Amino acid sequence: MKKLCNVKCVMCKIAILSLICFALHLTHYTLHSSIAEEQLSSGELITKAWEVHGKREIEATFKYTQQLIDLYKERADKEQASLTELPKNKEEIEAVQILNDVATAYFIQAESYMRQEKLEEAKKIFQLVIDKYSYAQAWDPRGWFWQLSQAAKQSIQKLETGSIEIEEEKKIKVSQLPTKLVLYDKGLEDFVDYEKYGEFQGTGTKDYTYVLKDQEALMRAVGEGIHPNTTSVRWNPKFKEVMKNKRLKGSHWDFMQSPDLQAAFFKWATAPEPPGVRLFYTGLILEKAGLIKHAIKCYYSIAVHFPGAYGWTYWHTPWYVGQAAIAKIQYLLRRNPQLGYKLVDADIKIVNGYDNDVSNDMTIADPGRFQRVSFWDRLRERFRRPSRKVKSRLGTGKTHLLQYENGDWQLIVDDKPYMIRGVTYSPTKVGQSPDDGTLGNWMEEDFNNNGKIDGPYDAFVDKNRNNLQDDNEKPVGDFQLMKEMGINTIRVYHHPEKVNKQVLRDLYENYGIMTIMGDFLGKYALGSGAPWSPGTDYNNEEHKRNMIQSVTNMILEFKDEPYILFWLLGNENVYGYACNADKEPDAFFSFANQAAKVIKSIDPSRPVAICSGDILYLDKFGKHAPDIDIFGTNAYRGKYGFGRFWRSVKEESGRAAFITEFGCPAYAEDKEEEAEEFQAEYHRGSWDDIRNNMAFQGGSGNAIGGIIFEWLDEWWKGYEPAMHDTKGLWAGPFPDGYMHEEWLGVCGQGEGKISPFLRQLRSVYYMYKKLWK
Repeated sequence: MKKLCNVKCVMCKIAILSLICFALHLTHYTLHSSIAEEQLSSGELITKAWEVHGKREIEATFKYTQQLIDLYKERADKEQASLTELPKNKEEIEAVQILNDVATAYFIQAESYMRQEKLEEAKKIFQLVIDKYSYAQAWDPRGWFWQLSQAAKQSIQKLETGSIEIEEEKKIKVSQLPTKLVLYDKGLEDFVDYEKYGEFQGTGTKDYTYVLKDQEALMRAVGEGIHPNTTSVRWNPKFKEVMKNKRLKGSHWDFMQSPDLQAAFFKWATAPEPPGVRLFYTGLILEKAGLIKHAIKCYYSIAVHFPGAYGWTYWHTPWYVGQAAIAKIQYLLRRNPQLGYKLVDADIKIVNGYDNDVSNDMTIADPGRFQRVSFWDRLRERFRRPSRKVKSRLGTGKTHLLQYENGDWQLIVDDKPYMIRGVTYSPTKVGQSPDDGTLGNWMEEDFNNNGKIDGPYDAFVDKNRNNLQDDNEKPVGDFQLMKEMGINTIRVYHHPEKVNKQVLRDLYENYGIMTIMGDFLGKYALGSGAPWSPGTDYNNEEHKRNMIQSVTNMILEFKDEPYILFWLLGNENVYGYACNADKEPDAFFSFANQAAKVIKSIDPSRPVAICSGDILYLDKFGKHAPDIDIFGTNAYRGKYGFGRFWRSVKEESGRAAFITEFGCPAYAEDKEEEAEEFQAEYHRGSWDDIRNNMAFQGGSGNAIGGIIFEWLDEWWKGYEPAMHDTKGLWAGPFPDGYMHEEWLGVCGQGEGKISPFLRQLRSVYYMYKKLWK
């Protein structure tokens, strides 16, 4: 199966900023065991090569890279010859790891020559990578693979012209004819009563099934493209027209971004995918076409017939289609109240669904039912006043958590409910990059030498977007802009960069914005004393002692600061990368709980939270971390929100929850003019979901807020820090199907010439300003 909607999140990781260059380039390796034991594997050699290259040890760089090339070039050439297209997912990429390592060795040599200003030698080897290793890819710890031949082309282009922009002919893969989707068979019912056509058995148990008794009648009820009606699509007169014009040529995946909605619908309704996956993407096409009721029918058929369906993400992690389908229905009904329905009692729980092994999954399903909702029903719900009798309190200070008798949670600050309206704030000057060691500390930078920190106090709004600072565009500062938007929280880590306490005090005292202070707890090997490879080991006693000391230092340094909201441990450690939490989740969460106990022994006044990666190993958290008060996670699931996340956290741990990172790029290929609105729509759906799951809102009741990623575009993430790169780095649920890491900001930096001062406020800024007012 090809890549599907992504549920893994991303973080512009402050930790990486101080790591030496080799750490940012380390490749993710599978060791190849057919070589004699005394001989280093290609993975070991390339790791050593990156390390010494990062330290600019030229002789050692060529020693390790040439050794790798001499040992493995023949096998690499064979792996290259065996491929006919670029490997698309992690498994396919790692299957040709020798190819990847040899090409990377050549690439490192070329970079080393470039650093020595031996430009002709550099160009020669870059060209070799382009000519001989077009399918090789390397792993970046920021979370994706990058194509070495493409990077080599950009390097040659930069050497010759000073720019890495490469003009490439765009390949049109599928029909680009803009069309309106017209249904031939809309079905007899908008909201299908399945009990008329079959019987629900075992509802709410692992034995759930829908027994269909009158298939023909159900086919007439649902209409074309919806299970079990797989035939009437071909009766549609438009189908013959599309076939005749050869508009169905190409991959059904490429049709997801086609403006030919009629052809895209036919392509997906007949796609060779498992039925649950096929129905979900058919529903997406119907949504794009504005056929909301038909889309809802499509999604609901998944819940009825295929509740345990799953697909695979770009990262080869399972994606549970039935849960996403229910979330889609709820999102569409919220956004279209004129339909007059709500879905009640619907739930799909995947027992053992918190790891990457689908073989042990067990589905407990209840498709629920559609219920009519009148204006008066909505009015009564709005003015419902549930009991607010307190059951328990966590934290003894001005910031604490309250749990009510109905199980709902609220974060309380100064005796008032506090909704986290947060943002990741890390304003980066265009041209800076951790890859070459130039990325600075925003808390200290003063490029105009006026005695004030640049981003917080000297940023100005480019109102007319002319990329100039006009006379009426006076410095206002990010802190003021954030305050006006409604932000009340930022997230900061106490290491590796030095924290400027005075800046955070001013942020709190004059702008009313508090700080969540974190320790990476061994992620990126920070705080553990471990080398990047293999990284932090949560069973290693020395590593654990070092991390406890790091956490202790944080608490002792900041516990008396009034701007601290609460403490945060980790940053999606469960995904691995310079730590083994992905392989040892029990050990990681047990240790995290130990760290929380240490925090509370020093500062019992504030809650302690964890920052995890979506819901990976959520069951392990619930089992091993009873002293962590809040479950936080980085999640990028799509514009419909976070699905079953809130309920899962409640069931597995009973804790309050918040989203430590969510966002959407303001760039979409071929949709540049609409991209800002797409970004705002994505954020609106995400925030609506957070709000609907806060206390006393009728949802799970355990949401306490979220943190937007991020305030300002960072240009270094696509490798060339002086260029605002538009390439998609990985596939996911974004406007054009890809994550564009350099475009996640609520604000842009324009052409980048007046960085770090210029701000172009995007639509999402004004959306939140209105929403949070």
